[in-house]
Amino acid sequence: MKSEAECEKCRRLLDDASSAITRQLRAIARLEMARLRHENDLIPSLEAVVREAELTRVEAVAAYRKHRGEHAGAAAAPGG
Repeated sequence: MKSEAECEKCRRLLDDASSAITRQLRAIARLEMARLRHENDLIPSLEAVVREAELTRVEAVAAYRKHRGEHAGAAAAPGG
């Protein structure tokens, strides 16, 4: 198995996780701005966007960690 640095799947999964984190932070910022501006009609839909972004982030980070763990397991295996 390739090292993490050489693994295209690692790079893709890490990019996906990074993008998901960024999207979640942007969603949180939009929600906080709506709260500060007292845009009460927008808050429920923005809260839903934040929850969805959080779930996407959790799944993306978990996928990266799971795949990264495969590299560690392969390195620990005899002959790996």
